[in-house]
Amino acid sequence: MLVGSLLLPDRTFSPMENRNLAKPPKLSWENVESGKFMSDAESYVNDQIMGRDFWVAMKAWSERLSGKQENNGIYFAKDGTLIRHLDTPSQETLAQNAGYINQLVENVSVPVYFGLIPSAAEVWADRLPAGAPTADEQAIARYGTEASNGVILITLRYDTPARFPEADGSFNDYISKQTDWDDSLPAARVVLRYKITTDGRTVPTDELEATDRRLRRRVIDAVEKAPRWQPAMRDGKPVESEGVLRVQLPEGKSIPRPLEFIMR
Repeated sequence: MLVGSLLLPDRTFSPMENRNLAKPPKLSWENVESGKFMSDAESYVNDQIMGRDFWVAMKAWSERLSGKQENNGIYFAKDGTLIRHLDTPSQETLAQNAGYINQLVENVSVPVYFGLIPSAAEVWADRLPAGAPTADEQAIARYGTEASNGVILITLRYDTPARFPEADGSFNDYISKQTDWDDSLPAARVVLRYKITTDGRTVPTDELEATDRRLRRRVIDAVEKAPRWQPAMRDGKPVESEGVLRVQLPEGKSIPRPLEFIMR
């Protein structure tokens, strides 16, 4: 493996990890004395080892099979979703950042808009593994009022997200189970954007993808017959919210790729 790693050309980027790979370390007295050379050399060897993608994939799958719900700060959430863990910032950091915004307001002559955007861990909190620790983003949002000195504060769309009444599984799971699609039928996928009204009804709004019109009709029918949600709340009042539904059936069956003809 060592010989193969030395003979293979260096790679500059890993699509699997979506990051640049380490370059050969620069040999200099300063780097050797500071320890940077050995640190860079270790990173270089780790990144350029032969078959790195295979070993990375093997590590990830072994952790999944062992029941681990997190890897390097990424949660393995429901519906195949990967959600990054969000650390809770200290009050000192929040106060400092709010102060920066106030300083900006004092030095410009145009309106300043300030908004705290919820992360995936907040938007898809129902998909996180049970007991997964993450930051209290509602508390962080409330702290944003400290930066309202002359700032037009943009608040979150809701204080608490909508909750689907089915205890077992997500809304996606429920609709998949309610959609009649026999295993003998070809694999198909439907992706819809939907709105949850203030009275808890689910209303499809946009069709993002539909590989089979029959499945589309059945999914929409199941959505319209679904139990009502507990709507999202803001300031103690129900408000509308949105979501995206993704259904692929039959489960475990892949959608065949379209044929591609290449003219040469």
